[in-house]
Amino acid sequence: MSILARKSISKYLDLQKHELQIAEGRGQTDANSASLEIDSAEPVGFMQEAISQAKSAWSSYQSAFSENENELLKKIAAEEYQVKNGIPDEIKNLEEKKRGDDELFETKEGRNSSEYKKIYEDLADAKSDYERIRGELNRPLMTKFERAYVPFLCILALAEVPINRQAFELFFSESPTVILILALAVGIMLVFFAHSLGHLIKENTGSENVGKLSGLSITGMSAIVGVTIVLMYMLAVMRQSYADLSNSDATFGDLFAGDESVELFQDSLFQPLSTEGISLLVLNFSIYFAGILASYFRHDSNANYEKISKTYNKLRDRMAAKKEKIETKFNSIQSEHNRKLDAINNRRKNLMNNIASMKEELKTSQQQKANDAKTVVANVENLLKAYEKGFRAERSDGAVPKFFAKTYAAKIRAELHD
Repeated sequence: MSILARKSISKYLDLQKHELQIAEGRGQTDANSASLEIDSAEPVGFMQEAISQAKSAWSSYQSAFSENENELLKKIAAEEYQVKNGIPDEIKNLEEKKRGDDELFETKEGRNSSEYKKIYEDLADAKSDYERIRGELNRPLMTKFERAYVPFLCILALAEVPINRQAFELFFSESPTVILILALAVGIMLVFFAHSLGHLIKENTGSENVGKLSGLSITGMSAIVGVTIVLMYMLAVMRQSYADLSNSDATFGDLFAGDESVELFQDSLFQPLSTEGISLLVLNFSIYFAGILASYFRHDSNANYEKISKTYNKLRDRMAAKKEKIETKFNSIQSEHNRKLDAINNRRKNLMNNIASMKEELKTSQQQKANDAKTVVANVENLLKAYEKGFRAERSDGAVPKFFAKTYAAKIRAELHD
């Protein structure tokens, strides 16, 4: 209980010496007074005033105590209600909200979503195709350097530019940009032909393809080889012709001047290749052959195996990513739920500690009130005894009032609790 609440009885909690002296002095004064009703059985005069003042002070003290006690009881009741009803309702609502969030996510983005079901169905179909073709072939997918393949072809195409550049200088010596563009275009064509031919060769060879070589495949490979030979030979002739012109006084216009221009151009076209033409032909063929080998080892002999495998692996990775995303979201929802639940539980713990603290405060306050009552009774009795002492000391005839007694505690206690 606060000091302010005990202020009304502070006089009786710590009785000062001068109060006892005043009481004793009043007793001496009343001993010589004829107006004191010494025959009264009930205390009169100073004693009555002392008891009445103590009763009034105690009444104020009790009012403050009751107000403080009621306030504590209200707080205890309110917080106990929160612990027993409010917080369980919050937890229930929180659980319902989490279930709602889980169901909403499952429907929109989770395992019940149309996206997930589509991936699942596609993956099931792709897996069935993959297991079927793997069972039929009874071997793993035979492909190599998938990631390095395209960069390697790009390098081959770029390598063709300096090789074939001088071949086009025969016609476009004054346009270096056009020469580079044409050289790059030819390089891309040769690499593309190498890629296509290597792929076709791989698809039509091997033990599982015996007897499956079709006329269309033969025609396609023959066409690629024929076009490639013509292209590389023409490049070699152009390079040879450019070298011949560079080593003579003739110009490119001489090939088409005069009556014999057609024969001269034909002679240039079908001339035997010398070092410059052969070197160009060998270099182009080497790059072309490297492209064929790269394409051959890059692809599987079954045209559908890699496509089916890629589709299956892509869908499997997509499903794994989708499941990871779902798991991450559910973990996020669970973490947020746990955080809020921990906050509620911490609040409940704090409330319970606060309730225990207030109950302990109430118990201490009640014990304090009991102690204060004893102290007040004892000190009021001390005042009455001091009064009685002064009265007896001053009264020479020994006559004392009837209301004097050995103890006043019972009387005072009855008055205070009346």
